[in-house]
Parts: sequence; C-alpha cells; structure tokens
Amino acid sequence: MSETFVYNEAARLGDRLAALSPEAFVSLIQGLCEAVQDRGNGFHGGVNPSNVSLTEDGTVGLGEALGEENRQFSADQVEYLAPEVFWKNERTPQADVYSLGLMMYTWANGGCLPFLFPDPDPSDRAEALRRRMSGEAFEIPQVSETLAAIISKATEYKAADRYASPAALLDAFQIFAEDAEASGAAIAANIETRQRKRAEQEQMMAGILAAAEAATAPQIILPQAGKAPAVETPKKAKAEPVVSQPELIEEKKKFNVRPLVAVLLIAAILMVAAVAMQFTGQKDPDDSAASPSPTPTMPTVTDTLSPSPDVTEDPDVSPDTSPDVTPTPTPTPTPTPEGTEHNYTLYIEDVSWNQAADRCINQGGDLVVINDEEEFQKVTALADTYGVELVWVGGFRKDGQIQWVNGETSDYYPWADGEPSLRDSDGTPENFLLLWKRNGTWVYNDSRDNPVADYPAAYSGRIAYICETE
Repeated sequence: MSETFVYNEAARLGDRLAALSPEAFVSLIQGLCEAVQDRGNGFHGGVNPSNVSLTEDGTVGLGEALGEENRQFSADQVEYLAPEVFWKNERTPQADVYSLGLMMYTWANGGCLPFLFPDPDPSDRAEALRRRMSGEAFEIPQVSETLAAIISKATEYKAADRYASPAALLDAFQIFAEDAEASGAAIAANIETRQRKRAEQEQMMAGILAAAEAATAPQIILPQAGKAPAVETPKKAKAEPVVSQPELIEEKKKFNVRPLVAVLLIAAILMVAAVAMQFTGQKDPDDSAASPSPTPTMPTVTDTLSPSPDVTEDPDVSPDTSPDVTPTPTPTPTPTPEGTEHNYTLYIEDVSWNQAADRCINQGGDLVVINDEEEFQKVTALADTYGVELVWVGGFRKDGQIQWVNGETSDYYPWADGEPSLRDSDGTPENFLLLWKRNGTWVYNDSRDNPVADYPAAYSGRIAYICETE
C-alpha cells in the first residue's frame, strides 16, 4: 500500500462533513476517490466519515479496509455500506462507489443520510436503514444539478447501474468541481436554504403530531377473560363463504378524532409536501429490477450487525418457556359455515412464534395451517379486517423444508421478493413463517422466533397470530 492517504485519527472527519465549504468538499471527494483507487482495484469498504481524516490543509486520509474475516459491521460502517455488501457480501468497486455517493449525499443534505432529519433517535435510524437497504427510492438534494445527477448514479440500488469504479466516479465529479469553483457561494447558499427548510419541516411535523395526539382520545376496553370470540369457517372451502361486516363491539378500539383537527392535519401534510417539492428532487426506483425485500427485522444502528450467508438450520419448535400471558383476542367477522367447520380466532399480542404455537395448543388447536391460495386469501382477509400486517402462522423450517404444525402439506408459498432469506441481517436463523403485508400485498416471510424481544421499537404492538380449532 502507498504511504499516501494515511488516516490521521486527530483529524477524523466525523460530523464535520456537513460543515465543509464547497471547495473543501471537492478536495475531500477527489482525495477519497484517489485514496480508494490507491488501495487497489478491488473493494475497500471503509468509506465512511468515521474512517476518513481531513486536516486543515486539506490532506485526506483513509482508514482500514473492511475485514473479510469477520463481517461484523459497526453502526458507522453499516450506515454507509452498499446493500449488496450488507445482504450478500458482494464486494466490488461499485460498492465503494455507493459509499462515496452517500458521502456526497450527506454533505448536500446538511449532514443527514436518506430518510433522516437532524438528531434522529435509534429507532428512526434503524427504520431509515431498513428503507435504504430494501431499495426504497430516496430524494436527491438539488443543491446543484450536476452533483444531483452524480449522486443519483452513484447510489443506484443495483451495482451494475453505478459508475464502474471510484476512478470513473472521479472523472464525472470533475464537472461538479468546475461548477463549485465558479459558483461555490451559490451552492453553499442552496445547502443553507435546504438545512433551514428541513428544520422548519421537522418542527412543523412535530407540531402536527402533538396536536393530533392531543385531539385524539382513544378509549380501549379490553375483553373479559374467557370471552374470546371465535369464527367458524370451512377448513376446505366447498363453496365460497359469504363474509359479513364485523360489528362494532366494545372490544374494539374507539377513536373520536375531531374533524377540524383531521382537516388541519391533512392540510399541514400537503403544505410540507409542497415545501419539499420546492427544494428536493425524487430519485425514481427501477421497477424492472426489483430489489430483494429484506426481512422487516432491522436492529437499531447502534447495534453491531452481522449479515451471514444463507445457511439452513433446524428450528426449536418446542413450546417457549417464557411466562404465560393471557392473549388479547381481536373480534373477527363470521362467515356462513359449510362443510367441516373450523374456528379461526385472531389475537394481537407481543409473542414469539413458539409462544403463539403454545397458546393455540392450550386452546385445543394449532396455529393456522394454510393449505392453498383460497385459504390464504381468507386468512389475510381476516387480518385486513383489523389492520394487522404481521401474523404468525403454523409453518416452520425443519431439515431445510417448511413443515406445518399439524403435519399437513401445502404447495402454495407466495414468498416476498428475496425470501426465504434463511437468516436475519445479524445472522440469526429465520425458521418461522410470518405473514407480512408489504406494499399492500400479503406475502410470506421467514422470521426469527421472537423479533419483538429483540427489536421492540419495530415490532411491539404489531404482532398477531391466528389459532385454528375444530
């Protein structure tokens, strides 16, 4: 390795990235592109503000490369990591291009990564990371048309759509360097305006949420013990059941939202959108190249992440030994029964798959077994009735294959894109079947046993399960 671009811990870049002048920013990116190329034509992986140094005289340093032997990503590393490295450990020069593009984005966006505002809490950072790693399109800061085009290409979700190498990125960046030299003051003013408007937008949204919460008085009446309503529906549909509309009963949540506040809320959101359109552009997703849809289990970015390769492991399907908690049944619509009758009861409760399976067994049944598309539609319609989007069902992986708790078989598995993934992003085996409503469509996703316990901010209050009894 060359003796140039040596990392200087005393001059660590860190949060200073957002405060760089256009001229200093140009020197930084030029130096970083050259530094990555200086380390070889392969993959470096250590491009992030915490692993970059910048001295007062403009000397750029680059720290250690991302080690192949251990694949443990720190919070600083993962927030600038290319998706293909995170998910599949694909290490190419285009992955470094992506990280360099995010460095450009963060500078142009006032120090904020995609989907984030200043001073985000850990749950916001985790959600932003999930959205970016799933390939969701994000706005490109329009502080310069030239820079926006460069950032857009450098941060494409598909590696093949990016610049081929940091050297190619540097060639394209020279055009912006010329713009910055000629119009640095105007670019700096655009960034300052963007920062101010983002701060105003954040304050406005905070006020809207506070007003909405103050005007909304939820009254929750829990059901009495032993009063869990059941639904009778044929196990194998011999005729299409007629589903009645659910009645409003006291177990349901009742919200009294003042109409005026609702109108103001909508108007304020439209105002925020209008303001955003004035100073941002939208990066369009490539629909023809749908990205893998990651498991909706995203740890806070303060955790250490370890996405391991897909390896099948057998689940432990024995009942969970956690303390028993009385589940809260959610009332469900009653279809007209014909043929063999089965009861479906939906519960919303923070439980693991094993806990849900155990509770259903204690009720004389099983987690619901879905044998075909028709039954899949009935079960998901039941979930839709009450607005849940994550539902445990009775499938689990054993000896590499999905099996069902009652021993029955199925040849219908509408997996989400990129699923089954077999392991979560931190390497935990995912051997339990979860219904997941993603972008309005119900799909299967394999999951770890207890995502609520591991990531309560993302899952608490959202998990449901359906028990099936005869």
